[in-house]
Amino acid sequence: MKDVVRRYITRNPKLQAGKDLKKIVSKLIHIEKKDFDREYNLWLGKYKDFLKERTYNEEGKWVYTHQRLRSAVNSINRYRQYLFTYQSNRWLKPTNNSLEGTNAGLKGYFSVHSGLRPDRKLKLVHHYLKERSKFEWGSQK
Repeated sequence: MKDVVRRYITRNPKLQAGKDLKKIVSKLIHIEKKDFDREYNLWLGKYKDFLKERTYNEEGKWVYTHQRLRSAVNSINRYRQYLFTYQSNRWLKPTNNSLEGTNAGLKGYFSVHSGLRPDRKLKLVHHYLKERSKFEWGSQK
């Protein structure tokens, strides 16, 4: 979610609303759900009218003035219910770094075995994930 918001409001937002939102989102993996909800709702209340501002474009149609900021807010609102799943399920990690490592390993397998048919690639993925899960969950047999 941090990357999604950064994509919309950039690394160095010029608007104060963007700067404040960036501060709130940067705390995502270090904050409890209730604290995030409180801060985010305060931010929404403060900038509610700002987000509703509209201007007319060259064709005479109105558009939201701060569309990229609105897109960031819409993304947060859409995925808000899933952001803190790792807090209620302690075995989940707050980041996807381990997933990225898994993907890198799979890419390595595919580069070595580049000529596999699709059904055999599927078997390779299944085998790789099965073997990896044995070591991660401590259920070696």
